[in-house]
Amino acid sequence: MHFAFNMFSEYTAVVARSWKNAASLLLTVQDFPHATVAGSGGENYKVLMLKRSSKSSFFPNAHVFPGGNIDKADSSYRWFGVFRLLTRNVESLGQNFTVHQHDEMRSPLFKNGKNNVNSGLPNEISLRISAIRETFEETGILIAHSTNENSVLPLPENNWYCNVIEWNHAEVEIWRSKVRKDANEFLNLCIQNKYVPDIWALHEWSNWLTPTFMPKKNSKRYDTVFYKACLKSPPSYTKQDNSEVICLNWESPSTTLLSYHNQKIILAPPQVYELGRLLNFKQHCVLASFTSKRRLKGLSRWLPVRAQSTDGVLMSLLPGDNWYPKFVDPTVETGVVQIQHSYKEIIQMKPHNHIKFTSNFNNMKVVCTIQPMYEHVQALSLNSSML
Repeated sequence: MHFAFNMFSEYTAVVARSWKNAASLLLTVQDFPHATVAGSGGENYKVLMLKRSSKSSFFPNAHVFPGGNIDKADSSYRWFGVFRLLTRNVESLGQNFTVHQHDEMRSPLFKNGKNNVNSGLPNEISLRISAIRETFEETGILIAHSTNENSVLPLPENNWYCNVIEWNHAEVEIWRSKVRKDANEFLNLCIQNKYVPDIWALHEWSNWLTPTFMPKKNSKRYDTVFYKACLKSPPSYTKQDNSEVICLNWESPSTTLLSYHNQKIILAPPQVYELGRLLNFKQHCVLASFTSKRRLKGLSRWLPVRAQSTDGVLMSLLPGDNWYPKFVDPTVETGVVQIQHSYKEIIQMKPHNHIKFTSNFNNMKVVCTIQPMYEHVQALSLNSSML
């Protein structure tokens, strides 16, 4: 896969810097039986997209999935007490998320000890808590189970759909304000209300590490795990925080991509690619089934590498592409890979797994001919008739 650019001047060399770990959530909901929006690709579901503030230091004004930085509070040992409301055997809770991946390419994010020092909480759990907390903070949607001290419910080990707490809207806003100021308040929220984050309904989807060649205005780096979760019906209450997020939209993947190609919204490369993956699914129940079935197959981290054809087309190569380097050091800025062929010639030399920038960030096109690893699906592009 590669990203292609024609405007090399937009990219300023930066010294490679360390990155922050983050968790994001692709949240979809089936809420209409047929595609009703002009240009829609026929999906019977929508995906939640948030518009960043113009003051954001990373991709301002862009539409993104909910998510954000991981906090130490997300791996606190106190979470064991919360999960004990659903199961007495919390020590073996991590076994529900043991991934069957034996190729030594498991994403470094999941190596225990980096995020959960002295907590004993597996990263597979703490990262899911992070995604749920950030989603609540940014949208007001709380993905959790409501329980009480006198009931131990069966573990929802293989959920197709996530559970959402429906509660007083004024109370939602009170807690959102607290959590925004201190991530520990999300733990307090769950303890006081006997809510258990529905970590079982979040399934691994992808992992992206921000490349070193980003423009100065987007020079921050994040190692982000993307989870996928499905809702049976729309939440009764959602609201942007009007701080980091200034707009909240539910649209079908194809409609979102069409808005992007018509330059009505801004998307970053991971969003373009992951929305392209969703184009494989017209029915929400099929998407939910697929997501659940591959939940323990595993994933590797993708780090884009810049390349250029002889006719000036710039690309950002990803694993699986014919020209992707055999070894890439994520801590060092790599130079531009000079491919001694025109872009037209390159296209004839498969395999490909890339996004092409025909002019700038406002016009990326997915080109994918590989069979993704871990039983995942290819990213697709919109039909030319829709553009």
